Amino acid sequence: LKLSDNLDSLTVAAQKLQEDYKETWELWVKDTEALKKELTKEMEEVKQKIQPFLEQFYKKWTEELEIYRQKLAPIGEE
Repeated sequence: LKLSDNLDSLTVAAQKLQEDYKETWELWVKDTEALKKELTKEMEEVKQKIQPFLEQFYKKWTEELEIYRQKLAPIGEE
């Protein structure tokens, strides 16, 4: 009988914890979703800001590679 009472108390405590946890969980999900949206927006802004630099780097790198290839072409013909 004492074991049954303890089990009932444990069940009630678990149900109460689940109810309390549910509210916390819902708030956490809501907060993380808002944070995810904000971070996604910020990352998109950062991407747009660095895109011109990446394009400039790629263009310069391609030009330098072509100059290097042209310098090596006569050596390859020998």
